[in-house]
Amino acid sequence: MAGTTPKRKAGLNRLRTRMAPDARRRAILAVALEVFSSREYSKVTVRDVAAAADINEALIYYYFKSKERLVAAVIGHATRQALDLYAKRTARLKDPIAALDAWFQVNAAFFAPLRQMAQILVQYQSTSRRNPLIDEQVRKLYRSERGILRRCIAVGVKNGSFRRLNPAAAAMFISAHLDGMCFVSITRPWTQMRSFMGGQWGELWSYLGCESRVISGTS
Repeated sequence: MAGTTPKRKAGLNRLRTRMAPDARRRAILAVALEVFSSREYSKVTVRDVAAAADINEALIYYYFKSKERLVAAVIGHATRQALDLYAKRTARLKDPIAALDAWFQVNAAFFAPLRQMAQILVQYQSTSRRNPLIDEQVRKLYRSERGILRRCIAVGVKNGSFRRLNPAAAAMFISAHLDGMCFVSITRPWTQMRSFMGGQWGELWSYLGCESRVISGTS
């Protein structure tokens, strides 16, 4: 494929070779994330994803059955990756500040795919056709995030780490704030995201009423 980098071409070559089903499925999802985030959602077809992956279209239908199921799987896969990393990082944490800090770090680690997913969702939400599978994956993503934030904040309020506030309302506020960082990177691409995210997280710590801290962001 013209313009394909050696690293990208190697990935496509692996898709054409014998792979374990789970590995092949993940590889297809990675290509689909890139394709759907870089083109107009309503115009992207399964054939487009197959062409980008340099595989037969029938193979995608074998795994995902339809475009909508493919998109739902892309969102679900990204969500599971973020949640699995968070669970690994917080397995032994009891401090709510450290646990909340871990979620900020997961957002930094997954910033690129999260930004791509935000691009897909903006395109999808602008269409008139809704799909229950996609809508449920989106709801699951935000339910999971708000649950993490709410639990951290509730414990922090109870033990005095955070100021007194409503955990559910604060979780919604922070979740929307994290989304906003993705949209800043999309609408203001000149922004130095590493320093911007660090500064914004510092403001979130101030909002919670605890010591401001800066963690590593992404460029």
